[in-house]
Amino acid sequence: TTAFLVVVVVGGFCGGSV
Repeated sequence: TTAFLVVVVVGGFCGGSV
């Protein structure tokens, strides 16, 4: 699994662009 994708998805829901 790619943890990076998880961070991007979770960050997107949290409102994180980076």
